[in-house]
Amino acid sequence: DAPDDMKSVDYETWWKTKFMPKEFGDWSELLKKGAANHLTGWDISSRVSLNDMWFREPTMPAASNKELMGNWALALAGPVPSLVLNITQGLQEIANGQYERGLEKVMPGSISNLMIAHRYATEGIQTPQGVQLAQPGTVPKSEVAGQTIGYRPAALATAQDIAFKAKVVEKTILAEKNQLTNQYNDNFIKSTDPTMPVDFQQRFNQKWGDTLDKVIDFNIRHPKNQIDIEKLNESLSAHVNKIIETEMGGGVRITPQNVDLLGDAANEAEKALSKYNKKKE
Repeated sequence: DAPDDMKSVDYETWWKTKFMPKEFGDWSELLKKGAANHLTGWDISSRVSLNDMWFREPTMPAASNKELMGNWALALAGPVPSLVLNITQGLQEIANGQYERGLEKVMPGSISNLMIAHRYATEGIQTPQGVQLAQPGTVPKSEVAGQTIGYRPAALATAQDIAFKAKVVEKTILAEKNQLTNQYNDNFIKSTDPTMPVDFQQRFNQKWGDTLDKVIDFNIRHPKNQIDIEKLNESLSAHVNKIIETEMGGGVRITPQNVDLLGDAANEAEKALSKYNKKKE
């Protein structure tokens, strides 16, 4: 069968959110999370699971190789960098006025769990963006008690896991779309660069054709996220203009919006490069 977007990008998520509910009905959640979650209402399975026991893979897809290496470095470095990042995020939330949520990230786990449990009991469950997942007073006391010792409500864990996986799937598709657009622009510019040798231009002309084939393949696989050819050419035109604007500023891109701010810097950059632009006598 021709795979849909979810199945082709994240087979495991498709299996859990579409195949299992269809095939097993009300039993699917029990099969996915186990009897302990089902009986207690606590998210026990994720705490005792053997998945990712040796190392954790990066959670989000990367838009570039540099970002990919950074994600892997964070995943393999152990708990200390993640702890530092968590504290940094907590301090940022405090600075933004989210005092309670910020303290939850900064405090030790034993205190943090009590604070989260109190929030669930009094405010319900709400995302940092203000999305209300559970109204105040609707979280059972047993699930609030579980949170005090570090076990999230099982229903919340399921919903958060689905939402996170859905975000990853969408980001994966968009990352591939952006990557193909950038490759299309870059290969075309290099294939038509008059300052480069003919064999160089021919090489990138071939790569440009290959990228166009990949664009067509992407559009077949993801018909609702197609790369519009007309918009692709508009992107190419904008890319060319960006190169021209940057060359005019000696490596500093000058636009009507930033000319007052960066104009002097561009003049200095042009002055530094002026010796390369002198005509040979």
